[in-house]
Amino acid sequence: MARGFWNIMGEIDYVGQKKAEYLYKVIILVSCLIGFAISCITKQFMYTGYAAMISTIVSLILVVPPWPWYKKNPLTWSSKPKKS
Repeated sequence: MARGFWNIMGEIDYVGQKKAEYLYKVIILVSCLIGFAISCITKQFMYTGYAAMISTIVSLILVVPPWPWYKKNPLTWSSKPKKS
């Protein structure tokens, strides 16, 4: 069943891969910085860990599946040259 799901979803293109990479880096960085700031204010370092775990889960949900917004620039392959 999982194989059928991935066949329906398809694959992402190179531009989509760059977008996905940038998105997960921004999500994890921003949430860890916010978690670190909150943990400095409250003196509870576990908030940084919570922020890292939550941001990892959110970025996995947003980046791992080949969502349609990652497939907007498909590659155009050249046709096979004709033999004369």
